[in-house]
Amino acid sequence: MAGTYAVTIIGTSGRISHNATAIFRFTASASPGFTITASSSVSFASGQTATSDVKVDHENGFSSQVELAATVSPSTGLSVSLNPFSLANGSGTSTATFRSFTQGNYTVTITATSGASRHTTTVNVHVAAVSHAPPAPSTTSGLDPVIFYGIFGGIIILVVAGTSLVLRRIRRSRS
Repeated sequence: MAGTYAVTIIGTSGRISHNATAIFRFTASASPGFTITASSSVSFASGQTATSDVKVDHENGFSSQVELAATVSPSTGLSVSLNPFSLANGSGTSTATFRSFTQGNYTVTITATSGASRHTTTVNVHVAAVSHAPPAPSTTSGLDPVIFYGIFGGIIILVVAGTSLVLRRIRRSRS
């Protein structure tokens, strides 16, 4: 038990007596336990996934199995899985995987339990809306349709005009 104790030793031989007092101070040692940590925040786009390492560290010789569980607030819109969800020997790393198709802000509480000991850590999760890129413009042979058909029309005009000139020369040369 923690405290300060005095021990007196008395030695006697015949009529001679001597004593010595020793003072002992005892402090309570820290009890075995564990801590849990994870990233404080995670962000990702709706329809995607994100991960965070959940680390459990043992302290003062703790070596019992630790079970992990996650709760989400609000309770719908985000799913969380922990792999592994049980850590042997009181320490290790688990991966929390977050999935959502619903944009919003969520609070995930990860609880580590071993016997009567329970510790928690909180991860704030932000799920962003998916930004849709504007549709790519339609192209013909890699060109904007207006440019393509303008060039195509110009080529047709040149072919018709060239053919017309050739035919005129042929007629003139026959006459």
